[in-house]
Amino acid sequence: MKPLTAHYCKNLLKTGEPIVVTDTATGKEKHTALWRIEIYDKHGEAWILEMIYVKDKKLTKGGVRVQLVLRKKRT
Repeated sequence: MKPLTAHYCKNLLKTGEPIVVTDTATGKEKHTALWRIEIYDKHGEAWILEMIYVKDKKLTKGGVRVQLVLRKKRT
């Protein structure tokens, strides 16, 4: 797996793709509304880590619109 970072950029809300995923090896950026990665724990169980942009809805009083979700992968 390549090294990545992901963050929310409020200025990209108008594009509908406010999540910025950066390949730290190359510096290439991708803008998206959903970022998902599958990871495995020490027991070999698969987990899904997602950043999800919720359009037209503030998730908190502070105005957060991107949610981080960690869930066990269904088999």
